[in-house]
Amino acid sequence: MEGQEGLPEQAVQSTMLLALYGRAKASRAFPEVMHDDAAVQLVAHMDYDFSQIDRSYASEYTSLCCLVRAKRLDERCAAYVSEHPQGAAVNLGAGLDTTLNRIGGGSVRRYNVDLPDAMAFRQRFIAPDEGSTDIAKSVFDYSWLDQVDSPDGSVFVL
Repeated sequence: MEGQEGLPEQAVQSTMLLALYGRAKASRAFPEVMHDDAAVQLVAHMDYDFSQIDRSYASEYTSLCCLVRAKRLDERCAAYVSEHPQGAAVNLGAGLDTTLNRIGGGSVRRYNVDLPDAMAFRQRFIAPDEGSTDIAKSVFDYSWLDQVDSPDGSVFVL
């Protein structure tokens, strides 16, 4: 069964909207902490009723926690990219997360891994950019590891 925008109404896949909306809402409220322009744009252009999700982020504290978490991940990813320019970064259960897009990556190879239906939904809104690869597999199907290439042998996993 599919919901709005063709999103499967399954708990695992639908959670991608929670984090996306949280980053968008908090980015608008606290741009001095971090601004996830991609999340703001995605939420603005999705034909989806976020009112139920909005209740999860009713408090300023909850919104700020979501944004600080995203900022810390960005900082960790950026540090990894700086230290391992020939490495690989893998975002497991990527959903609609844009961490690897935000940090750029230079020559770091970037991979987004998620369930096939979640990845198909992601690709409707976020096209893989140069240097990134989308892998439509369960994180428990370890064959996705065969697609990860890291010239220097290091891998950063989100």
